Amino acid sequence: MLFEDRVENSPTFGCLCIGTMGFEIASTFKPGTTEWDFRTFGTGQGFMADCIIAGILMSRNGASWINLDDGTFKFGERLQYNGTELVNKTSGGLDAIRMVDTILYFYDWTNSGKVLGVAGSQFMTAYPNVRGFLLSHGLESYMTLSYRIANGTYNPYIIFDKTGINPNYAAPIRVQEGTVFSAAVNMQNRVYVPQQLILDAQLNANSPRIFKNVGDARNILCAEVSVNAKDDGFIIQSHTGSVLLSILAGRSNPIELNNNTQVNGRLYVDGPITSTNKTDAFNTRLTTAYESTESYASDIGSGIVKDGECIVWIDDIFKECVNTKIEYHIFTQVYNGDITKIERFEDYFIVYGEDGTEFSWELKGKRIGYENNRLETPSLEEYIDNTAVSRKMI
Repeated sequence: MLFEDRVENSPTFGCLCIGTMGFEIASTFKPGTTEWDFRTFGTGQGFMADCIIAGILMSRNGASWINLDDGTFKFGERLQYNGTELVNKTSGGLDAIRMVDTILYFYDWTNSGKVLGVAGSQFMTAYPNVRGFLLSHGLESYMTLSYRIANGTYNPYIIFDKTGINPNYAAPIRVQEGTVFSAAVNMQNRVYVPQQLILDAQLNANSPRIFKNVGDARNILCAEVSVNAKDDGFIIQSHTGSVLLSILAGRSNPIELNNNTQVNGRLYVDGPITSTNKTDAFNTRLTTAYESTESYASDIGSGIVKDGECIVWIDDIFKECVNTKIEYHIFTQVYNGDITKIERFEDYFIVYGEDGTEFSWELKGKRIGYENNRLETPSLEEYIDNTAVSRKMI
């Protein structure tokens, strides 16, 4: 059965056909012909169409519908779009996921209205033309990047917890798996390392490491390196490559300081205090420092007696190093003539003798602040503990 209007400018132009092929419709001719270009609307198998023009398509019970005019829709009680927000709800009717423009909001499925996290695109407040991607959790929740294991649960690679909502995570960011950094890492504030810092591509028995003592109550930071060969050890160097300090195995003098060194406290030495002297014919030789039972400093000079005396003024700088208000000592060496007497004063001393007497002198005075120190007992035992530092392999 055919119903048609073949006048192209007619408001009822078109064709309806009902037959064994189904219910067919056409609104145009096939290109270059006057043969109708049919589209199927329904057959004996049911209504199947390649084009439907309608307003609202609705389920029989009204629970689901699509508004083809404005694009809004609702599928049961789980998914709906009102033209502004796309909302997916839980089986209990609580918000699960909400999409507004370019932002996805993820909700607590047990607490309606509580946002757990957000994902979407954004711009920087200070730079509105800079676009980026946002991934964020709420201050009353935490976030993980995880992998799925065989039992269907998830283990985290990294955990984000700004406010410590989960008591198992001691820091806002916690890395749970081994991490390899192939480029430089810039730490702007601080880094917490709970056990060891391994300075190697892979952990092995020879890996240099920095760790905290864990074997007893002492609070000790230890740097450890395996010394399997001569010159294994530690070096502290400047950015130019010059070595400031080295501690190297297999050497007769394993610790070497290559620059000026200041010691603000006491320096205790079990062996002699020696200086190295480079000679032309005898290589490097040692000279030993002169030691005394008390803390003395000395100055040396020379003089000639004229008119029966020689006044020697004590150096102003030296006077601020030794205490000349108390007894100090003058030692002389006569080269010719004779010395009969020496008088000592706070700022100078006078050598009396024959005219023309040539002599050398040495003044020894007690260092200011150490006038009463004599053969003291060292206090090393009070605070030095040379017990080896223990650490755990990780």
